[in-house]
Amino acid sequence: MSIIEATESQLLLENGTYEVTCSGVEDTFLDNPQFGDGEVVRFKLVVGGELTKDGKEIVLDPIANRVLSPKSKLWSFLVAFGFSPRIGQAFELEDCVGKRALAAVVAKTLPDGSKGFPRVESLMRLPTASKSRPVATAAVPPHEHDPAYTAKGDYVCGTCGKALDPQEEQPTELRPDFSGFWTRVRAAGKNTPDVLAVIGDLVKIATMTAVELRALEEQVLA
Repeated sequence: MSIIEATESQLLLENGTYEVTCSGVEDTFLDNPQFGDGEVVRFKLVVGGELTKDGKEIVLDPIANRVLSPKSKLWSFLVAFGFSPRIGQAFELEDCVGKRALAAVVAKTLPDGSKGFPRVESLMRLPTASKSRPVATAAVPPHEHDPAYTAKGDYVCGTCGKALDPQEEQPTELRPDFSGFWTRVRAAGKNTPDVLAVIGDLVKIATMTAVELRALEEQVLA
């Protein structure tokens, strides 16, 4: 006799956008597939900044048909990881290991009203560090400086372009902290619907700079 105890799901991910890191890729086969011949590629994606209830890493495992063409899911995954696949060119899928991307995660509501297993709806490329903005030709209203390093290493205010002294102004992160954003939003009792009420489309978050993401956070928490 085999006895098993029913337990609560450990994956408490809310619908939203998460930074993920690919930790593995494997070829597998699906019986009775809805589309294709059953040959698929399974990705192991570790969700940054999120843990299960017992403190373990959360790993999502989306699959894509083993077909590499411009309109295929596999092609979009490779682009999200920063690659530029080309028709007629072979690609080593193991090169995805260690690469990061943004994952739009959705847990659909089941007929009984409970939430289903969180699934990766799509992968998007992480936004690159924002380049320095040109110095404004018109007068810029008084503001707190938003220190940042440009691609050339110059230390400037990201709002007005003014050169700053690194000894007096501390730098902000060039790359938006998406995981931190969702952690702080949820800690304040807010959730995905509150973010949607402000921005209208979660996909827009993927293209935000660090400054824009902080502004969104302030609006959601207001």
